[in-house]
Amino acid sequence: LRKNGYYGVYLNVPTDSDASLNRIIIENNQFLGRIWRAITTEHSYVDIKGNTITTTNDLTWLTNAGYGKGITLHHWAGSQTSINLNSNIMNGTSAGKGFEYGMIVGHPSVPGMAFSNIVINGNTVKDGKYGIRIVEDANGVIANNNKILDNTKSLQNDDGVNTLNAENNYWGLSTGPTTSTVTGNVDFSPFYTNEAMTTSSTAYSVCASGTCNFATIQAAITAASAGDTINIGTGTYDVSSTVTINKQLTINGNGRDNTIISGANNNA
Repeated sequence: LRKNGYYGVYLNVPTDSDASLNRIIIENNQFLGRIWRAITTEHSYVDIKGNTITTTNDLTWLTNAGYGKGITLHHWAGSQTSINLNSNIMNGTSAGKGFEYGMIVGHPSVPGMAFSNIVINGNTVKDGKYGIRIVEDANGVIANNNKILDNTKSLQNDDGVNTLNAENNYWGLSTGPTTSTVTGNVDFSPFYTNEAMTTSSTAYSVCASGTCNFATIQAAITAASAGDTINIGTGTYDVSSTVTINKQLTINGNGRDNTIISGANNNA
């Protein structure tokens, strides 16, 4: 028990010679109240599923970075593999009274941890500062079919090299995530357009500034599938290299006087 909340379940580094033969399951628990860390594992070969974690944390109480976590994966001295986070609910009692991190893989101030075969699927993460944060090894993590909503930042990938597969999630809006709520190398297309997760996106937005899915035309084209629509908002888009369109798309501007595409050699 800490002044900033309590620990729920903490799995330390395994001591058995082959942890893969002794898989651990943390299932169908309920955590309530002022929580510092609900479930933390340094162990590999773990299934964390069906847990409900509801905190009364107020985001203004954060006096130490990294406190207030729903589910945490980290190994101070090594690697983690084969961890499934399925069908858990992490929320606050109301908006702004959630965790600093609903889920976090890695530690922001301790680089060098390694992750592989980490599956984040079917969870609901809401009301916090960060919904999900991936510190490194994004190519070893998959985050699909989750509801990530009402967080200050929905998802952050700190891995500057590898892209995180975050396809087929619901982000709280029918228009999907924005460049301010999802940051880093993240593949979020397609996304679900309703909370029931029954319909997927077929249209994507581009803004020079503001709340759109993408900030560049090429990023939207790359993410879209054949038959999709890309709506380009008002603004000037400086295109310094060739825009490659290799699929059938509908691309709409907001009027010739409002949506301006400026090439690198437009004065030549």
